[in-house]
Amino acid sequence: MTGKQWYYAQLRWAVMVEGKQGLRAWKEAVHIFLSEDEQSAFQQALEIGRLGETSTPKVGGRWRPDWQRL
Repeated sequence: MTGKQWYYAQLRWAVMVEGKQGLRAWKEAVHIFLSEDEQSAFQQALEIGRLGETSTPKVGGRWRPDWQRL
């Protein structure tokens, strides 16, 4: 099959604070994108998810390691 098809990825990131137990929150997003095939779409969804990962080491001048991971 040639050409691209539409794919849908529902992503969820866990928000945690280092040194504390449990989740602080969930962040979710839906992405719709074009890709060549299912394997390429899966890799593309992982890349989108990794780009959404963050860390915020300082909040208001205080050290507070806050992580958002896929």
